[in-house]
Amino acid sequence: MNILESQKKILEFCVVPRTSVEIVEMLGLRRNLVYILLRNLVSCNEITKKGNNKSRAYPAFFITTTVVETSKNVEMQTNNFYAHNPFGLKP
Repeated sequence: MNILESQKKILEFCVVPRTSVEIVEMLGLRRNLVYILLRNLVSCNEITKKGNNKSRAYPAFFITTTVVETSKNVEMQTNNFYAHNPFGLKP
């Protein structure tokens, strides 16, 4: 199993939050190799590490990151009618 296949399996497996122990058992690889794969996925924002707000959270959960696409064709329309008169007061 190569690195890309391992990363794809991790991404498919971590749709539900999983611990690193569960990921190691699923892949059947050494723990330090799985940690390297997880670190690479976290740095690429493919997977998110959740824990108790510590760098060495135990147990840490890993979950795949969902990408929300935004519309790029939205034009910003502003109403400058009240720009200098915010309350609409008449002189």
